[in-house]
Amino acid sequence: MNNPKTRIILSVAILLALAAARLTLAADASATAHANKGVQLSQQGALDQAVVEFNEAIKIDPKDVRFYRDRGGVYLTMKRFQEAVTDFAKVVELAPKAFPRSKR
Repeated sequence: MNNPKTRIILSVAILLALAAARLTLAADASATAHANKGVQLSQQGALDQAVVEFNEAIKIDPKDVRFYRDRGGVYLTMKRFQEAVTDFAKVVELAPKAFPRSKR
């Protein structure tokens, strides 16, 4: 570790990791802000606008199951059953351990 090249490489790797972490946190915050707005709009009855906000959240963070779950709930309220089923299936796909299979 006394090698100057090793120190430089390690320093650059750490800086890149920190930058990536900051970008991830910013994206998470932006996605969460859209999702929170979607929840607020759905509670106010503005369902179409709520779907738009959940769509934005999903574009930013397509692996967050909460966004599909919440949008699926809005679709259910709107009686758009096929879209709701698609979203809930995505929830199960992304978080299968949350839905253990029963032993028969």
